[in-house]
Amino acid sequence: MMNITVSDAQADLRRLIALALQGEQIIIADDGNRRVLLQPMPTETEPRRLGTGKGLLLYMADDFDDTPDEFQGDIE
Repeated sequence: MMNITVSDAQADLRRLIALALQGEQIIIADDGNRRVLLQPMPTETEPRRLGTGKGLLLYMADDFDDTPDEFQGDIE
């Protein structure tokens, strides 16, 4: 873990980003108070593929699209 001041971070940001990408935790402090944790974004998973849930919905009620009786007065 590395602690660094805001002014030092501004002067050396590219190197700090490279260190963070290698797994180093970098804490940026302002007036002696820890303010920011510099760390890489989580890696993205592979894109979702269409059709992977096909066949999972086994039943849907016949009245699924019907408005419930309790709401009829609110809609009209």
